[in-house]
Amino acid sequence: SSFLKYFKVLRTGFELAYLKLHRDMLFLPYRLVS
Repeated sequence: SSFLKYFKVLRTGFELAYLKLHRDMLFLPYRLVS
């Protein structure tokens, strides 16, 4: 159904946002040092 399709897209976007946030938090100390 369209609900499962919407949920899958929403979950994928959430995972991508979480990975981006986690990556930014890992690289933040290097930006502050340099």
